[in-house]
Amino acid sequence: MKIACLHAHHTNQVYMDTLFSDIYHVVKPRIRKAEILATLEALSTQADYVYVTCTDYIAQIEGEPMPKNIVKIDAPFFAALAERSGMQTLVFTNTDTISGTIARLHKAGRAINYEIIMIENAYELLLNGQKEAHDALVMQKLRTLAPRTLAVAQLSLVDAAEAVDANILHPLATLQIN
Repeated sequence: MKIACLHAHHTNQVYMDTLFSDIYHVVKPRIRKAEILATLEALSTQADYVYVTCTDYIAQIEGEPMPKNIVKIDAPFFAALAERSGMQTLVFTNTDTISGTIARLHKAGRAINYEIIMIENAYELLLNGQKEAHDALVMQKLRTLAPRTLAVAQLSLVDAAEAVDANILHPLATLQIN
């Protein structure tokens, strides 16, 4: 099976590499709807499945007709959130992803009780090539949020979440490989 991924940041490549062996990555930072759609259309003809890992990109293309082999990584994540009970704390580091993610969560009909925690300055560290500092800051904040029911809504937070607690829900944990 041939897999392609569209990422907004190169650090997300390693997460998908843990799931697939035959994978092609396309990294396009800060692109807008028309380019996202064109990229996905091109990739859909070259791969069996195309994963979109950026929640902002997913929000931008919401409602647009998509080839059947496009997989938005937040869809199974939303389903997993809905299966959990009680108040959940959704953690973000990129403010650009919050409104689109929450809008998609509501549109998917997922009724959950949640609060949003934004970890300031972490995403900028990641963008500046300081992943270790980014992860340290995220881990520090996640530890202060325990024992809340936590979920990190961005793929870039997976390493930090797994280092703190295996029970922190994240998009990678919810992907089902066909």
